Amino acid sequence: MSIIHISNVPERVPTVNQLLTTDTGLGYNRRDALFYGLKVNADGSKSVECLGRSINPAQLHDRVHLITSLLDHAPVAEADRGKLITTDVPTGAMAFTDAIDGGTY
Repeated sequence: MSIIHISNVPERVPTVNQLLTTDTGLGYNRRDALFYGLKVNADGSKSVECLGRSINPAQLHDRVHLITSLLDHAPVAEADRGKLITTDVPTGAMAFTDAIDGGTY
């Protein structure tokens, strides 16, 4: 199983079946620099949603090779320092919280 399905074909969106074969339900089109995610809808059906654009793929690739420890990560915004990373239960969005019960871990 792959973690991310990569496409080099412009405007190609991964299918639900392709994302179901990944460990994370994530897809990436290198040509368009777009990320896609597998969404489970309220009725139980599944769909693919665009999650957004990455930075220039060549810069992203180079940046990944520069990160060798957490110390290489950009600083966290002052308002989010000391908080826990959680997910918003209804939307699945990443969030920071002060309280342990503020999200799903």
